[in-house]
Amino acid sequence: MDYLTGLTWEKKDNVNNPANPHYVGNTYTWEQGGGTGANGNAFTDFLAKLNAAPCNFTGYCDWRLPTSAELQTILLEPYRCTTNPCIEPIFGPVGTDGINSPNMASPSRFNAPTLLWGVRFDNGGVDSYALGYITFFRAVRGGM
Repeated sequence: MDYLTGLTWEKKDNVNNPANPHYVGNTYTWEQGGGTGANGNAFTDFLAKLNAAPCNFTGYCDWRLPTSAELQTILLEPYRCTTNPCIEPIFGPVGTDGINSPNMASPSRFNAPTLLWGVRFDNGGVDSYALGYITFFRAVRGGM
């Protein structure tokens, strides 16, 4: 647990097993359609596995996707980060596409429901991406 933020982060690993939700190479989508709220395999696969009964991942069933502000708290330094990857090593490895693609956060903070915010672990930047963008996700729980 991060005692400054009250957040508990999922740690990724290099165990190459696509069925393992912690495998750093897994990519997912966040989509929204028909007024049904957030959907896509970031919810139906990734979070569903973490929150499945009997809550076997650390004993909790309240894992969620972070906001971009929350995701920025695990960076080593703000944009323009001078290290690559720009993430605290305790959180495990980062995406495997060569540039450490963004880890997605919540929908747009600027009232643009068709955009997601991603935090790039190669330079600490925060960028917007269209819903349905295929990329990496990291789960979190808690907060203050």
